Amino acid sequence: MKRLVLALLLVLPCISQAISVYYVNYQFAGDDKTVYEAFLVRNDANGGFIRVRYNDAKQQECLVNMAFTEEYREGKQYLLFKGANPVFMKGTGSYNPDYFWFKKDPSANKYNSYSVSSPGTDGTTLNGTISSFKLLDLGKLSEEFVAKFFDADENFYQNLFAETETFDYSDDVQPTLHLVLAADTWDKTIGSSCRAEETRVYNYFEEIAHQSGMKFEPTIIHDGSFTKQNVTNALDGLQPAGNDAVVFYYSGHGFRFNNDTDPYPRIDIRTNDFADIQSNSVSLSYVYNTLKNKKARLNLVLGDCCNSFIGLPRFVSGGNTNMDRSLNTLSGNNCKLLFLQTKGNIIATAATKGQYALCDNGPDGGGLFTKAFLNALDYQLSTFNAKPTWTALMSATKNQTAIYSENSSCRADVCRHDPIFYVDNADKPAVPTPGPVTAAAPKASLEKIWVEYNVTENNQQGLRIHTKFNIYNYKATKGNCIAYFYTNDGTPLKDYNKRYYTNTGYVSANTNFEPMYENTLFNDLTIFIPYDELHMQSGSHDLKFRVELHRGDVSNGYTLTVSDWQYFNFKK
Repeated sequence: MKRLVLALLLVLPCISQAISVYYVNYQFAGDDKTVYEAFLVRNDANGGFIRVRYNDAKQQECLVNMAFTEEYREGKQYLLFKGANPVFMKGTGSYNPDYFWFKKDPSANKYNSYSVSSPGTDGTTLNGTISSFKLLDLGKLSEEFVAKFFDADENFYQNLFAETETFDYSDDVQPTLHLVLAADTWDKTIGSSCRAEETRVYNYFEEIAHQSGMKFEPTIIHDGSFTKQNVTNALDGLQPAGNDAVVFYYSGHGFRFNNDTDPYPRIDIRTNDFADIQSNSVSLSYVYNTLKNKKARLNLVLGDCCNSFIGLPRFVSGGNTNMDRSLNTLSGNNCKLLFLQTKGNIIATAATKGQYALCDNGPDGGGLFTKAFLNALDYQLSTFNAKPTWTALMSATKNQTAIYSENSSCRADVCRHDPIFYVDNADKPAVPTPGPVTAAAPKASLEKIWVEYNVTENNQQGLRIHTKFNIYNYKATKGNCIAYFYTNDGTPLKDYNKRYYTNTGYVSANTNFEPMYENTLFNDLTIFIPYDELHMQSGSHDLKFRVELHRGDVSNGYTLTVSDWQYFNFKK
């Protein structure tokens, strides 16, 4: 069954609010000449980053980037954005991290900006005042304003102002995003939560279809139409084309029998509590396999429901306090990358075997899993993200659901629930075909990747990546073999000198190639990058990279294939 949470939880509006952006002005005591401007990006309750702009004592313009984390103080009376690891992007000097403080307003159930402080390395702390803390609407930002904090080649700037790629589809080949949405909106205990989720999910995927240039075909099963027959009819009646995407979303009760071995739950589609549960339920895995067999390019199956054993009791709980949130615009290019240019199958549900799934039954409520998923999706599709992937999205959903549920004050012995998910090949690019194809499309397969460390080229020590791959239908055409570098948590490494870099300002290295034959095997094509071009500070760093084969001789060509992650440790 699905667990009810009577809570004041953070929820999304119709489009998105997981990422909020603020413009901050502040000064420190004893220095009435220096005014600090900050562009602060908050990723829900996960912290974020801050860009601080000011003029130093010599009137030199400085721009500092720092990460921040969030923590509560004094029994949640205060919320702290705790800056860390400041790095100069413009100017030079020393800079201690800034701490932004917010005080709870119980009457409005939210936090308001309160003060700023900056602890020094000598044990002293500067205290200051915040003169302005303003929510920003990304859709209304000017290039002049954004240029104060971001370079024109940074991913955020380009996503915000560059024209999105368009495809000229005729009506008979334009891909469709099919949404099958089943919600138990008439249930006496969780019905209003299911209705809130239904509205939010519908509006979000409608916007994604619009941003991706896809047709949108929804099927809604709720209220009096919420029956097993209608769910199975909707699944059986789907006839997606090969380039379509299908999303199945369920919000309601879930359960498992004691002898079930399937890790995913059964969804309860009874019209009343007296109906036979065996004949009025289907497993989420059944839905997944049914859709997978229809051969759409992309299938996504989501179940926001319990995975607990049948017959367990229900409980009620309370929740959290909010901050003001901004309404953001999605990146049209990222929508295309995730929903139009990937292929595969994803299944996910809110809880592991034996666990409840919490929800808020208030007017702006919904399940914690749905909230976490849409927040993670919002970041993956946002203008701040360089390259969205389904694995990163579902991992963030799992982690954030656990955090939300642990921080709730439910009355069960264990409030935490941990989503489970499976991503089947869904991070491999699949470029849509904008018209009839008269020749076989190029394709490639990476067979092997291996690395040599501490090699020297042009008097620079670094690592050499070896690749073995096949490429087909690609004679006498230039291609590009590119390595992109990240920290282990998936953060792209930032470039600082434009030597080994992407056009969005991150670290990469590449080697061009041009096959002599229609089908060609490259036994050992290498990519070299000097260690200095990783731009890492002293210490030990766990890093990873992946290799992509692109059409054309530039990094923005169509992607042919993507390797698995390759992990390594770098010490400086």
